[in-house]
Amino acid sequence: MKNESPGLQYSFQGSQAEMVDGLSSLKISFVFALLGIYAMLAIPFRSYVLPLIVIVSIPFGIIGAIFGHLMLGYELSILSMLGIVALSGNVVNNVLVLINYANELRIDSTQSPLQIIKTASIQRL
Repeated sequence: MKNESPGLQYSFQGSQAEMVDGLSSLKISFVFALLGIYAMLAIPFRSYVLPLIVIVSIPFGIIGAIFGHLMLGYELSILSMLGIVALSGNVVNNVLVLINYANELRIDSTQSPLQIIKTASIQRL
């Protein structure tokens, strides 16, 4: 085949090219969003570690979304990727509520840190 048409080239055009461009910009935006989330959380928490806990929880939501797509036989589309970014915001919100409740328990309780996390998780569930 190569010998029949030397110099023949192809490229994605139309909606396929738009999707490739959209995914590349979405990746960059996601990184900036993570940095912004870290910066906004480091100030009120007055800690460098607690925002990392929040950010480390984000991949669990992404893994769950991808697993759900695979389980149901759906392909990842640009709309799915935007939904996963929105899901990341929901995960951050839930982790913030959990950490806030665990901090309240830590102040009022003499329990071990593991017991505090377990109690806060059960209450949050």
